[in-house]
Amino acid sequence: ETMDAKFTTLAQGALSEAIQTATAAGNPEVEPIHILAGLVGQADGVAPQLLVAAGVDAAVVGRDVRKALVDFADPAHADAATGGGVAQPALADATKRLINAARSEMQALGDEYVSTEHLLIAAAEVGSSAATLLQRAGATPDALRAALPAVRGNTKVTTPNPEGTY
Repeated sequence: ETMDAKFTTLAQGALSEAIQTATAAGNPEVEPIHILAGLVGQADGVAPQLLVAAGVDAAVVGRDVRKALVDFADPAHADAATGGGVAQPALADATKRLINAARSEMQALGDEYVSTEHLLIAAAEVGSSAATLLQRAGATPDALRAALPAVRGNTKVTTPNPEGTY
């Protein structure tokens, strides 16, 4: 299954944030846009730094993501969700592909944990509204990969909390 990879603490945080966002919006599935929201919402995280290093306006991405979330919300189900009566949303197929792509990214970089930068690159790569939004802002998978050394040097992700070593 998709979740057998080891995730860094921040990557886990972005994923649980995505689940909470989807639940609160009454969405039956966690979509890539929810994960992207979780990533750009981590002010001290690597994802916003990587966007900036790639020459992308992270504030614009954040604004576009919030706008997209509003469009994604299902008002008919949101009330039910806040009552706690809704089951935890499942991962959409695109989200499973995103996580698998992040895992491939991790392996290609020689990392041991899936980190937020792997998720961000995967979000830009796997076809979805999140990818369209990122690419429109100039955050293509190649631009993000090229900017990665500027953010983390030659450091490998070998612990759940690698960000402190960048």
